[in-house]
Amino acid sequence: MAGFSREPVLDQAQAIIREVATSHRLEPETLSLSRCHGRVLARDVEAGEGGVPVLQRGELLTPLRIALAASFGIPALLVSRRPTVAVYTCGEDLMEPGMPLAAGQTYDSHRELLMGLLRVEGLEPTAWPRLPDDPKRIEIALRDAACAFDLIVICGAGPVAGMDHVADVLGQFGQIHFRQPQVMPDAKAVFGSLDQARLLGLSGDPASVLANWLVLGRPLIDGLQGRATHRPVLQAQLVVPIDRQHPRHELLGAAMSSADDGSLRACPQSLAGGDSLRAVIACNALIVLPEGPQHFAAGSIVDVVPFQ
Repeated sequence: MAGFSREPVLDQAQAIIREVATSHRLEPETLSLSRCHGRVLARDVEAGEGGVPVLQRGELLTPLRIALAASFGIPALLVSRRPTVAVYTCGEDLMEPGMPLAAGQTYDSHRELLMGLLRVEGLEPTAWPRLPDDPKRIEIALRDAACAFDLIVICGAGPVAGMDHVADVLGQFGQIHFRQPQVMPDAKAVFGSLDQARLLGLSGDPASVLANWLVLGRPLIDGLQGRATHRPVLQAQLVVPIDRQHPRHELLGAAMSSADDGSLRACPQSLAGGDSLRAVIACNALIVLPEGPQHFAAGSIVDVVPFQ
């Protein structure tokens, strides 16, 4: 089991997530082919004379793979169970959309963002009441959820909102696997285990939460389901230069498109600032810049993670 790591670099944080998720892989269930789309195969499938390999454990079941199973007369497949997920948002200044705002308050877009990201993955998350920045109420809510769910995702609106309290709960009643990965925009994140659940806490504005979900949250749900095929990481040419002074990995929104010659181009968009959510709507991918201060000239090749 992964031990505690404070301020790991992005690669280390992702490795910890994969190790923990793999060791807590969810039990399988047998489903008819009509219910298998988007699920992860839990056992190799062999068919025909001599047991010819047809499908491999860990593969994502696409319509083509399901059709292949059907062509061999296979009526059902053993797949990994999808994780049950509890979603919390935390912060005194968050308000339900439609309610009047007082000075210093903002509408809670974090919850809708997280619920949508989880539903896109085929999951059916449960949204729980918003939590105040109160350590005892956070403790009670998380300990209750940890007995009933496979995964808890909690999000704070500010740069540190609620995450210290979440870490305290994990430290006292569970296990912290890492805190505060070295990623820009700042990821005041915490990842740990509590009772039967894995817990991922993220804080920051919604665009920052989106970026860190893509590099931390998606690998977690993939690992819990035993998905062996990694999400694609593409290479694209920068449309404009980037001059990066700080030493951390950096995540930038990007509008990715194809050039006339078939190559991919990425136009970066900062995820920092008060209007970052509106800006990131125009993006369809995430640029992942490596560690260390560097200058990236226009035309440089960078890693790009598609949103979908």
